[in-house]
Amino acid sequence: MPHSDASTNSGDPTPNIPHGTAITSCLCFGVEFSEITGIATGCTDERHALAEAHRQTRCGSRCGLCLPYIQLAIKTNRTAFPVLWAEDFTTFGIDPDKATQIQESLAQGTYAMTI
Repeated sequence: MPHSDASTNSGDPTPNIPHGTAITSCLCFGVEFSEITGIATGCTDERHALAEAHRQTRCGSRCGLCLPYIQLAIKTNRTAFPVLWAEDFTTFGIDPDKATQIQESLAQGTYAMTI
């Protein structure tokens, strides 16, 4: 699949998603991003929202590939994304290289305190 150019999307990571290719959930646990954004609504900030979403759903604790998408869903309140590359996430202020560190912190229950 060709690289998406999120930087030309005027801050919206969701336009022009080819039919059938939207990323809409954590595949490991079958949790839709709409459930994540619902959880995030009652949270004080993005870190709290990610920690609470993990506590309630366990998303991000198995393979970790959903973590940047979950962060983007929390940040934008969107629930469907095209396949994004690391630099696309960076455009939106999300560092996908921290996914492993976040995943380990979530597994230890220390995410909200340490990152």
